[in-house]
Order: sequence, then C-alpha cells, then structure tokens
Amino acid sequence: MDEAGGSDRFDLTASEAIAVEAARAWGLELGPPFALSTVSFVAPAGDAVVKVAWLGDDESLHEPDALTLWDGTGAVRVLRRSGRALLEERAVPGDDLAALPDEAATAIAVQLALKLWCPARPPFRPVLREVQRWLDSADREGSELVPLARELLAEIGSCGEWVVHGDFHHHNILRHGDSYVAIDPKPYASEREYDVPS
Repeated sequence: MDEAGGSDRFDLTASEAIAVEAARAWGLELGPPFALSTVSFVAPAGDAVVKVAWLGDDESLHEPDALTLWDGTGAVRVLRRSGRALLEERAVPGDDLAALPDEAATAIAVQLALKLWCPARPPFRPVLREVQRWLDSADREGSELVPLARELLAEIGSCGEWVVHGDFHHHNILRHGDSYVAIDPKPYASEREYDVPS
C-alpha cells in the first residue's frame, strides 16, 4: 500500500507517534514509512499497514467507515482501529494503476468504482459543504473561475445519494494479487460522477 504525493506541507510527527503506539499495542513492528505518504503517516507492519492521518485532515474522517462498508469488495480491508490509528490490509505487490496504459487503467478504474459506489447512509457527509469551502478558498486566492464554478454547481445541485471514494485516482488504486483495490478514500455522500474527473 502506497500513497501518492511528495510534500513537506504536513507535519506528521504526532501521527507517527500515534502509529508507533498503536503498533506496539497490537504487537506489530513498523517498517520504514512509505516514501510517498504525505497527508498520513503510513508504514508497513508485516502483512498489514498502519495508517494515521495528519491530525488536521478532516477529509479522511470516515475512511474506516467506508473500508468497513466495502469489506474488501474493491478496497483494502480495515483490520483494526484504535482512535485515529488504522490497521489496514496491505495490497501486494502494491504497484499502482498509473503503471498501465491509460485505456487499460481507466477500464479497471471504472469496474472498481462500480463495486465501491453504494447508496449513501450515515455517517457519510454530503460533499456539497466541502465543495463550497473549496470555492470560498479559491475565491480568497483570487481565482477567476470561481463565479463560473458557483454557477455550474448551482445548476448541478447535489443530491448526495451515493457513497463515493472521494480521492479516486490512479495512485490510489493498487494491484493486489491478480486484481486491483482502492486505498485512501475520502468518502462523502455525493453523485457518482464526483469520482470520475479524478
């Protein structure tokens, strides 16, 4: 299991301390963290992975709920949890979908998405509030596209009928045996199309 990225933007010191303590409590030894982890501390622990999101990460709030809902159908399983610490199934060999030609990768992603999308129910939050927050932030930064985005959002609306992955891109789809599984969901209640642009 790897996560895409490459930024020094998030201080993961507290997340690492939580991961070390959880691994100790579970009787596991952590390996070195995955090099591409950026918003979470993620490290192998034998056949599993210990993951603790950056403490300011609100988007991952319902990751364990989504992984539990999917229960290995199209995504890695959550094996245990303790507070913010998750013990997740490790995708092996773990290479991501970006290694494939785009047409093949897209076909796999579509089939995987069809397994993940399911009718929304609590505790999944509507994505509309999050999108409005992103637009407010972009507006403060002076983006000229915000008025158009707000207009399109008003036309589209948001019914929030489906649980979506929320961060569904090639680097969050890993090979696991002979198939592929999703990792690192940022699940929300939304339309299925929310996952498609990624």
